[in-house]
Amino acid sequence: MTNLLQTYNPLPIYLERGEGAFVFDINNKKYLDCICGIGVTNLGHNYPAVTDVIKLQAEKILHVSNLVKIKSQEDLAAKLANITGLNNAKTFFGNSGAEAV
Repeated sequence: MTNLLQTYNPLPIYLERGEGAFVFDINNKKYLDCICGIGVTNLGHNYPAVTDVIKLQAEKILHVSNLVKIKSQEDLAAKLANITGLNNAKTFFGNSGAEAV
């Protein structure tokens, strides 16, 4: 019995960790992660470059709302406009598909 509302029909495994394209359950059984954490781990699990940047950012500030200006967001939008040649393009950074719609 669980106190979680069952909005999905989960597989009967408990994942504990990931390495690259693989995840491991609490019994250390290895699985190929064919769904990439529902699209958020496209570079794999525990990818050093991503993990290092997340650690650095978490030591500064963990979350900043779009209710204030975010320098790194402005810098990235400018870089994307430059790379694509769409210099007058506007960029919106969302955190979900619902926001994007």
